[in-house]
Amino acid sequence: MSDLQTEKQQLRQYYRTFRQQRTSSEKTACDLAMQERFCQSAVYRQCDLLLAYAATVAEPETEWILSQAWQDEKIVGLPKCLPNRQMVFCQVTSSQQLQKGAYGILEPDAGCPVLELPEMGCVCLVPGLAFDHDGYRLGYGGGYYDRFLQQHPQLIRVGYCPSACFTDRLPREETDLPVQYLITEKTEEELYGSGT
Repeated sequence: MSDLQTEKQQLRQYYRTFRQQRTSSEKTACDLAMQERFCQSAVYRQCDLLLAYAATVAEPETEWILSQAWQDEKIVGLPKCLPNRQMVFCQVTSSQQLQKGAYGILEPDAGCPVLELPEMGCVCLVPGLAFDHDGYRLGYGGGYYDRFLQQHPQLIRVGYCPSACFTDRLPREETDLPVQYLITEKTEEELYGSGT
């Protein structure tokens, strides 16, 4: 294992431990504030198509965001894992269309159509264990989002994590695409550019 991979593994353990040690009430309050802040953001209000995800127990909750997006009549896409660590986003119009897929994560059922992603105006809410001030993320190690974002560089990428997981600098690779915005429970930040 390279030094970079070793460092990433150590950081993943650190941030996973942090998340496990929070109380249920701390997590709930943080998650609600994050969801409200995202839905109040200009980047959310201006998008027609939102690529989000159904959160696992350990991740910041997204249920309220999904409900709000459906209420606002946005097109909502959620990820579906494919072989060879690839993923696509399928249109979902209700939580009733979700079923347990890879790794026990809720994903679109077989009746949900795969979305064709436009060249402009599509926002991708990007999960991660941590993000840094340059917009780089520490993922969970599967590589699904890294590959997907490389294939779709036109997306407006919004990092989504608790403020305690926002750090100065994370290890990065040449192929990594940073997010342009970051949402925490405390702030909404444009990390670089203007979504380009």
